[in-house]
This record gives sequence, structure tokens and C-alpha cells, in this order.
Amino acid sequence: MIMKRFLTIIAIFALSLVTAFGQEARQQGSKNDTDWWQKVQTEKIAYFTSEMSLTTEEAQAFWPVYNAYQSRCNEAHMATMKALWTMKKAFDDNADFSGKDAQHFLDDYLDAYRTECKTMSDFPNYSGILPPEKEAKLYVAEEMFRMKMIGKLRGSHNK
Repeated sequence: MIMKRFLTIIAIFALSLVTAFGQEARQQGSKNDTDWWQKVQTEKIAYFTSEMSLTTEEAQAFWPVYNAYQSRCNEAHMATMKALWTMKKAFDDNADFSGKDAQHFLDDYLDAYRTECKTMSDFPNYSGILPPEKEAKLYVAEEMFRMKMIGKLRGSHNK
């Protein structure tokens, strides 16, 4: 049970990283990046729906709950990344950065990271939406999709 929860947290974290990079790309306003992100999301929906064998009724109930959870995870991850980059910039801008100043940035980062971990571990309750075997398939599908996307990214960088 603990291992399943741990692997699920890792899978969700990985998906949130992909989502965070997509949101960052959208914020930069690049049409190609936005198109890429939309393709990934469309592929994710198709992949999950197929792997989980979702019926139309299940999909209609599942996706809003799943998307709301992913949105919360993404927002928490973006807050963590913002705190990290703020801390990095402070170090880059000030060579003798130490003591109280460093502790302030460190506290902000760790608070954001703890919030992100808590958010990711607050799994939605799918029991009224999906039978247990389909919920289990969700977690497998998340990890397999993450690995598929990593493989695609690696392949595109090797060209």
C-alpha cells in the first residue's frame, strides 16, 4: 500500500512537471509550444481513456475530477518553482548572500515544496466514479504515459 502510494506520488509529480513546462510555454506565448502542449493533452486523454477502458459515463464523471486535481498540483508545483527561481536569482545577484537572507528564501522554498507534496498526496476519491480495477489502471496509465513522453522528448533531442 505504501509503495503504491509512493509510486503514485512519483507518477503525479512527473506529470505535474510536464504540465508545468507546458504552462510555462503557454506563458511565453509561443504558438508552437502551445500547439505542442495541446497535442500532449489530447494524446493523454486518448491514452488514459483507452488504457482504462472508460465508458462514456465514466469519462464524463472522471475527467473533471482528474483535471481539477491536476490543476491544483500544477499550481502548487509552479509556486515551488517560483520560490526556487527566486532563491536562485538572489544567489546569482548577491555573491555574499548568507545568513538571515538565505534562511528567508530557503523557508519560502521549503514551505512551497511541502505544500506541493501535500497537494499531490491528497488524491481525489474516485470510488464513486470508477471501479477499483479502473482506478488501478489510472495509476499504471499515468506512469506509462509519463515514460512514453520522456521517450519522445529524448528522441526529439537526438535528432
